[in-house]
Amino acid sequence: MFDKFKRLDNFFKTPNGVVTLCFGLFAVIFWTFAPSLHHDFQLYDDGDYLLNNSHVNTGFTWSNCIWAFCYADKSNWYPLGKR
Repeated sequence: MFDKFKRLDNFFKTPNGVVTLCFGLFAVIFWTFAPSLHHDFQLYDDGDYLLNNSHVNTGFTWSNCIWAFCYADKSNWYPLGKR
């Protein structure tokens, strides 16, 4: 009974087994997320957090890094919540 599992274990230790496993995982993940390719991008709160945020738009500076870790302008992130 355990010979089947031993053969399967030996199969996945070979290069062909690893390639087969990787291809199978890729296929399952692609099949799961492929429908999302047909959806538009949603802009719920990107204006507040990214597009109109002067700290984000001025680049990576020491003062912006301090702001990112020390201040809470928008302390909670509610992508679908009411404001």
